Amino acid sequence: MRTITIKTLNIFLLLIPINLAECCPLYQPTRPILSFYDYQPSTQSGWVDFGIDLPIDCLQRGYYQYGVPSLFRIGHNNETWGDCLPVLNNGSTQVIYGLPSSRIYANKGLYPDWYTNIKQTVELIKPLMMEGVVTGVFLGDEQICGGHQTGDQVEMVAETFRYYLGDSAIIYMNECAGADSNFTRGIPSSLSYYSVDIYDKGINEVIRVREYYEKNIFPKLQNNTKVFIVPGIFGNPTQPMKPQQELLLQKLESYREWVNNETRIAGINPWHYSHRTNIKYPNDTYPYGLGVVDFPKVLHRLRKYWGKDKQICYAGNC
Repeated sequence: MRTITIKTLNIFLLLIPINLAECCPLYQPTRPILSFYDYQPSTQSGWVDFGIDLPIDCLQRGYYQYGVPSLFRIGHNNETWGDCLPVLNNGSTQVIYGLPSSRIYANKGLYPDWYTNIKQTVELIKPLMMEGVVTGVFLGDEQICGGHQTGDQVEMVAETFRYYLGDSAIIYMNECAGADSNFTRGIPSSLSYYSVDIYDKGINEVIRVREYYEKNIFPKLQNNTKVFIVPGIFGNPTQPMKPQQELLLQKLESYREWVNNETRIAGINPWHYSHRTNIKYPNDTYPYGLGVVDFPKVLHRLRKYWGKDKQICYAGNC
């Protein structure tokens, strides 16, 4: 048997014409981050970058059982941290286990001891960040638009978290259109990501969102702060499914063209993932109750376009 030396093998390999780009597409570092307001790690494992919006024990379970990290959420109605809710969005109260109260955002303004409570929160989540369970903090959904905090108050909270958590932590908040005018110095540079939610049918939503971002958000970004886009991926359970799904698919196509060519967009955070009910709308009549899980083609398209498990190929097998 003839022995092939390493030198001979190297020469042999050099003679083989290989187009590495065609053989093995590389990981795309600019792939937008994908997250959902509805954090369901059992079905999002492997293709969603992080989740938002559940208590600490749920975040730990999501990470250690399914490998999905999260952002720890604070908000005016999230003063305590307890057990996982048995059913999402059913209005149940959380079971409290003596965890310290966040007490940062009050219903109006900030609590008098908000600064001390941020430090207490940081002490709680820093070990979780070292483990990978938590990647940062979500500073709430429409705190300004809801009339709970001013832009200056939110900026103080963001700056304090940034100071204590360091540069690597994700600090993200979402608002509605118009809230950006409440920031006296532009979008806070202490934020990693900022987003607004504007919803409409089909590509009309993308047209409106893009126009608003380019006119009102992009000019106010500072330093390394980027934006998230919040596609409205929901539907009405009382209306025919097929036309709704077609409009959602058109919406995603239009978002894809914009998002994948805009470097100031860091990620996608669709609203919403799960099927929702609301006690004000009996018999599953909540107009926004359908989530992306109710539209299989839309879910598949989301994973195909932005899911992280679709970005790495080995030996041409994707």
